Amino acid sequence: MISIGTMLLWFFLLRQDVMRANHWLFLTPVFGYGLAAMFLHERITTGDLVATIFMMAGCGYRATSQGQHGGNATFRLDGV
Repeated sequence: MISIGTMLLWFFLLRQDVMRANHWLFLTPVFGYGLAAMFLHERITTGDLVATIFMMAGCGYRATSQGQHGGNATFRLDGV
């Protein structure tokens, strides 16, 4: 059920902006263990919290830097 919801959200976001939707896909496991903690009473460890902080920081950084660079998603290798 969670997978269906995330895929529907994913397809909605793809229609909005492909590049912005891409990095939010990495939050799927965060929502998965968050919902497992709520409904199945799974334990959230310190490692889970640290990983979530890194994921949110990375997604937030990417969202703000994408606006500054006009959303250009070019991959460049210097010196090649």
